[in-house]
Amino acid sequence: MRLTTVTGRRTGQPHSTPVVPVEAVGERRVVAPFGEVGWVRNVRAVRRLTLHRGEVSDKSTAAVVEPAQAVPMVRRYLAIKPAGRFVKSYFDVTPESPR
Repeated sequence: MRLTTVTGRRTGQPHSTPVVPVEAVGERRVVAPFGEVGWVRNVRAVRRLTLHRGEVSDKSTAAVVEPAQAVPMVRRYLAIKPAGRFVKSYFDVTPESPR
């Protein structure tokens, strides 16, 4: 689990939200299990975010991934325990889904 901090698109103030990043094949993605909520709209607007865990911070550039490209990461996200168990009803996919 990490804390993501992103600059607000209207206020310009930093806002933080807990997230569970997914790592696979040398890539790290942040999945938005609850859809277009405020932090997602902020990330899409500014294209920058910072992930924090304890004293370690990692600044990243954000990119929107098309649904077909997101399938492997969403599968992996849903397989993470316990996070995937709590959000699986928000997705029309399971860890075993072909696409």
